[in-house]
Amino acid sequence: MRMRISVTFVFVVFSLALVSTASAQTPFGPPDERYSHRVEGQRPYPASLVPKFESAPTQDQLVACAGQKPYEPADTHLYRYVSRVKVARIRVQETDECTGMRTAAGDKLVLRPKGTKVAVDELDRDLFDFGSPNGAVCGNARVFSIPVNIPPPPAVIEEPALMIELPPRPEPPAPRVRRPRPLPPLPPPVAVREKEEGIIYQIGTGIIAGPVKTTYEYPDPNRGNVPQRHKMFAPVLTAQVDQSSQGGFFGSLTTSFAGSAWGMKLQDITGAWSGKSRDDDDSRDKLLRLSGGYKFPLGDVVSVGVGLSYDRFCLCEKYFAQNTNTVTKRSYRTLGLSVEATAATESRGLVVRVEGTLGLTGKREKWTKQNYQGPPPIDFPRIVDQRESAKLHRLGAEADIRIAGPVRGFVGVSWSRWDSKRPIAHPAQEHTRIFGLTFGIRLGN
Repeated sequence: MRMRISVTFVFVVFSLALVSTASAQTPFGPPDERYSHRVEGQRPYPASLVPKFESAPTQDQLVACAGQKPYEPADTHLYRYVSRVKVARIRVQETDECTGMRTAAGDKLVLRPKGTKVAVDELDRDLFDFGSPNGAVCGNARVFSIPVNIPPPPAVIEEPALMIELPPRPEPPAPRVRRPRPLPPLPPPVAVREKEEGIIYQIGTGIIAGPVKTTYEYPDPNRGNVPQRHKMFAPVLTAQVDQSSQGGFFGSLTTSFAGSAWGMKLQDITGAWSGKSRDDDDSRDKLLRLSGGYKFPLGDVVSVGVGLSYDRFCLCEKYFAQNTNTVTKRSYRTLGLSVEATAATESRGLVVRVEGTLGLTGKREKWTKQNYQGPPPIDFPRIVDQRESAKLHRLGAEADIRIAGPVRGFVGVSWSRWDSKRPIAHPAQEHTRIFGLTFGIRLGN
């Protein structure tokens, strides 16, 4: 008896499957809305974590993907964002799948093994990877999947022309039922400190210290308009308030108290610096910064605000020299525009601020009062300089970090330049520069 056996091997090309899958999920080109269906009470899913693929993978890319080693994520920190998106159900891969997925190396086409669990939405579109039988539950976003490495169908054996009675086949053993691995529970909603609306406030104290230097474009030694410098040191009070951590109204206040100014020096026409001879010195610098405005969110962690700023700085000298008490106050006041950029972590454990101020309009004032102790004592009249216009340029940066509970530490640097224009009779152009280092602690949320 002759038996004709015809074996047919079918190789299935999954290009059509790819087209149909892409059509259902629209993962190529502009992103779809699947990750914007957030759970009520949760913040939006970060758009920066959604993989982006401009076009569908080619047949060569699929063949290369199907032959590579299965990818197993090692980092699971993205799992905390899963609870923000509505998940309809969990599916289990029946075959290996090449998937477009967010990985540690960027958005890649990787091979995920059979048995991997995938969270999908109500339209059966992939959302998150919940791990393979041998891998971790990473929670990485994946936007499309294409089945690969499907075994060929069994060979078809034609019945022989002559019927031959064959012994009965033994019953195959009952397949061993493998109990499915229990699905991991979705993470509970993350307790986020900041709210969509609310008040964030901080109040604290610290120290500001740094050099102060004044120069003139047209020096006038007879009127004391010569380059001079000193060092400042003063405690400060700070306060900050925001309508929310992402957007809304904001304001800040910094003011100094007590403190001292020392190391007073003048520069002569030769360029040499000489100290001011004083028997007793109680000079100090006083500053006040007040700003407020409205800020707008840029993404999940950055916001930019614009507003108004009022600034005041006084070089207040009070000393006793040559048997004479002298009080001199040289002060600047300006009103201008302020721009602030803020970047904060999700829990506000670290907040970084960068700000710039342009004082557009202001005044410079100066007066001097002397009292000679004698003999005989002489009470000189107060000498008041003519009021002058003033402007301000300032740049600053600050880092604020949570230490424990409501206690936060901060450190910042700032550079300020006050400019004033003298009257025609005394045309010296004055420039006072301040470089300050500020540090301290605050209490707040």
